Amino acid sequence: MVFASIRIGAYDSVRDFYCGKDFKGDPPILKKILAGLTTGAIGITVANPTDVVKIRLQAEGRLPEGVPKKYSGVMDAYSKIFAQEGLGGLWRGWGPNVMRNSIINAVELASYDEIKYQLIHSGLF
Repeated sequence: MVFASIRIGAYDSVRDFYCGKDFKGDPPILKKILAGLTTGAIGITVANPTDVVKIRLQAEGRLPEGVPKKYSGVMDAYSKIFAQEGLGGLWRGWGPNVMRNSIINAVELASYDEIKYQLIHSGLF
């Protein structure tokens, strides 16, 4: 929820920031891509701890019957990861996550933005 709110909610503001306050018209596609990369990176940086907890709980759900689980729930997972691995444990895998989510976000939002602009200005709608 936080990731989507940041990556989508901040996109227009970041795109407009990269274009400059005096810019008029349709932003260049490279500015749209850069804005998508930026908001994707910011979004996953904030959401990475939740992603770590989600992945670990999902992995535990696949354990065979009878194998003891390490975490009893979400809050227990947060506290145990922090206690055993420190704050950095909640950002484990951050680098690959930033690369993956930034690229996906840039493609999604830049293409959506461009197609929306072209359709609006095509006279079809």
